[in-house]
Amino acid sequence: MPPPWMRPSGMSRSPAMQRIYLRRRIVAGVVVIGIPILVIILVTRGGGGGSGSKVGTGATTTTSPRATTTVPPSLIVAATSWHLPVPLARSVVLPVNTNIGVFGGLTTAATSKTIYQIDPVTGIATNVGSMTAAVHDAAGAVIGSNYYVFGGGAATESASVQQFGFSNSDHMIGSAIGNLPAKRADAAAVTVNGQVYLVGGFDGKQWLADVLSTTDAKSFTPQAQLKPAVRYPAVAVLNNKLYVIGGELSPRQADATTIQQIDLQSFAVANLSPLPVGLSHASAATLNDTIYVFGGRSGGHAIDTISVLSPTTGQLQVVGHLPTPRSDMGVTVVGQTVYLVGGEGDTAKPVNTVFTVRLGTPGGG
Repeated sequence: MPPPWMRPSGMSRSPAMQRIYLRRRIVAGVVVIGIPILVIILVTRGGGGGSGSKVGTGATTTTSPRATTTVPPSLIVAATSWHLPVPLARSVVLPVNTNIGVFGGLTTAATSKTIYQIDPVTGIATNVGSMTAAVHDAAGAVIGSNYYVFGGGAATESASVQQFGFSNSDHMIGSAIGNLPAKRADAAAVTVNGQVYLVGGFDGKQWLADVLSTTDAKSFTPQAQLKPAVRYPAVAVLNNKLYVIGGELSPRQADATTIQQIDLQSFAVANLSPLPVGLSHASAATLNDTIYVFGGRSGGHAIDTISVLSPTTGQLQVVGHLPTPRSDMGVTVVGQTVYLVGGEGDTAKPVNTVFTVRLGTPGGG
């Protein structure tokens, strides 16, 4: 005979059996209804142990904010599809409006007097004038609406300052407007807040330690002394400090390992951490508040490295490579793109290639 709670409803039950039957029905109903409610409560309160939740007496439930990740910019390095009209190295390269101005330089046969204006999009190069004197290894700057070439060399070193400006939209005229305090070739120039600084160089007999400043390309003020004096340095400015990177040393023409920092308020010169190996004939530019150093020569060979300079220690960290080793490139920034113009390969012969360097996001271009 089945137990009382399993008997069909038509069978008679005693009062005690009816009470037992009723209690069991109530318990079964509570279980059926309660389990789904408990599941809903646990899911709502994050009972699965998800990170960022905290439940307890006197505590509130909090959710940690999502971490944001800053994707570091990547370097996009390429050779342009277009080339210079002729192989050129050691030219003065300046921004000319949204174009690239190339003044003089060394060809495979001689020193050039030609001034080219190049459209960086199409690569079309227009001969817009001639220099007063052909030079290579000069320094250059833009002051107002005029373009200046300081010193340089050909058969001998020069002290001449050449000024150029547009007579119309497609032709430049120029003249020699004065002289530097002494002959100066193999120097570099940088402009900060309207001041042009000429750094390093060679006068035909000795390496030049004095750093000159000018606002008009006519009068020059000595502001600092390099320690040591160098020629063929790379220079750049960041946060009102001028950095002189490597260069050639006197008298053995060895590559310098020095990174010299010049405070442009006090003009104090400090030597930062030395480079592990010497570097000269490199190019530098400031892009997105970062100093980049491109190529150069080390141990007698052209190199292909692109490095970032630490402004506090002076250490160079390699972050990329040029398509091929290059030294003595002209450098300018147009928009947010660095243009590395011409230069020399490992055989020290001028080339007609142009490299571009810009910043992008990984995978995004």
